Amino acid sequence: ITLLEESWTVQVDTLGFSAPLDDQGNCGADGNYDVFIWPGIDGAFVSSVDDNPATPYQDYSTYMAIDISGVVGGAYLDTYMAHEFNHALQAVDDWTEEAQHYEAGATFAEALVYPDETDWYFEMRDFQDNPEWSLFYDDFATSWYTYAAAMYLHYLYERYYPGDPAFYARLWRGTRSDVGDDRPDYIDALRFLLMTERGVTLDATIVEFMQWRWFVDEFDDGAHFAKGADWPHTVAVTDIDVSEIPVVQSMDAMIYGANFIRVTNNGAVPVNFNAVVSSADLDVSWRLLDVASGDVVAPATLMPNDDVVFVVVVLPAVKVWTGNLSFDPRTADLTLTNNP
Repeated sequence: ITLLEESWTVQVDTLGFSAPLDDQGNCGADGNYDVFIWPGIDGAFVSSVDDNPATPYQDYSTYMAIDISGVVGGAYLDTYMAHEFNHALQAVDDWTEEAQHYEAGATFAEALVYPDETDWYFEMRDFQDNPEWSLFYDDFATSWYTYAAAMYLHYLYERYYPGDPAFYARLWRGTRSDVGDDRPDYIDALRFLLMTERGVTLDATIVEFMQWRWFVDEFDDGAHFAKGADWPHTVAVTDIDVSEIPVVQSMDAMIYGANFIRVTNNGAVPVNFNAVVSSADLDVSWRLLDVASGDVVAPATLMPNDDVVFVVVVLPAVKVWTGNLSFDPRTADLTLTNNP
């Protein structure tokens, strides 16, 4: 009960989420929010009770079930409670989004309630190992990719909303859609929030986030994520030595995914080279950037024993929302040539 009250204080009273809906006694003895201690489920979940006919949008009353024994009931009980309680609050605004949006958001929320807890760090492994997957991809094979996509919300918090974690509650409120309608959805709400409140496009934030995700663990530089040095999983990267140039590196990625290429000069003299991306896909664009700066528009120069890391991000040619966002892999070539 104490942990639930801690989550309520942060997420409802501070962030501004609407409180869980009264279930009118259809679950439990009264309309209060119900949490069932359920030994044997080895985890926790939130499930709907009834929709709310008093509103035009798709909100639901819910209940929580949680197993307080074993792993969940030990060191992780506080964050499990915060995570599941956020699902209950998401249901007050919109209970019809894709699982990725719910899980990334609830993982972000648990870190707002308990910022010193580290148990979600292991989830970064799957996310960082698969940068070619879309930021909004829901993959059930690795289990944890969708959860650790919360890294993007941490980026938004630190980059655009410092001191204003309530942006996350406003984001979910923006997903409210009338019964029978799919829009606005999470991506619509995210795009609208960023443009109206910060004057930045969704695509621009995703591009910059892809740069930021390089700077964690051993590559933390103190200028990106506040806890980057503590986050234990670096992003997957393909290595090329300048001695291999000219070379063509094949790439594939989903929309809002990326490839990371590290070019290293192990020789004794500086090397100049060009980098160009080519693709036959007309409905996407491939953006080539240096993770430490910006777009690559001129030949690169590598000094001896130095390296440069490129990130190549796939962006849609037109606006997308969850319903028309394709997760088909796209292909392109990164061609590196010598520049005398």
